[in-house]
Amino acid sequence: MAEKKAVRETWRDWLPKDVADPPLVTRAELIRDLDERRADVAERTLRTWENLGIVPRPVRRMHAGTVQALYPDWFVHLVIFIRGLRAQNHSLQQIRPNGRALFHDFAHLYGLSYPIDVAWSTPIEEPQPPPSRALIEATQAFLIEHGLTVANIEVRGASGQRYMYSVGVETTKDQLADQSS
Repeated sequence: MAEKKAVRETWRDWLPKDVADPPLVTRAELIRDLDERRADVAERTLRTWENLGIVPRPVRRMHAGTVQALYPDWFVHLVIFIRGLRAQNHSLQQIRPNGRALFHDFAHLYGLSYPIDVAWSTPIEEPQPPPSRALIEATQAFLIEHGLTVANIEVRGASGQRYMYSVGVETTKDQLADQSS
């Protein structure tokens, strides 16, 4: 009997067919952005997460005259969030079942709008610890990028218990632009 080949799903496979592609970045641009943010995620780590199904694989398309691996421009925030979970000692086995849900959460957070039906199976045990630095930083980046100053985040624990966090920034993107001019 022939061995069944593993499905190699890309982020495009994880989105509904009728959703337009978001702006894209190359793998090199993604890795450079991660380095600039001191996220401590090497290309090898990213490929491992893709192979394990924690994050989807990139699509491969012509870009700048050559076929390249391309990701949504917001993918950097998803990778940083997962790195934060790893820094909090969550195993890849704990994170993997949530990969698709995390992807959809970040897709919605960064502007894609479509109905989703995915379950989030939190690897966090009760009682809920403080929110991770990665969650706070990703939320703050979103707030700054969209000119907002505060967001409320609801996290549901494994028992269904809800935890509310408020994350804020003191300076919006417009204020940062005004300060640099």
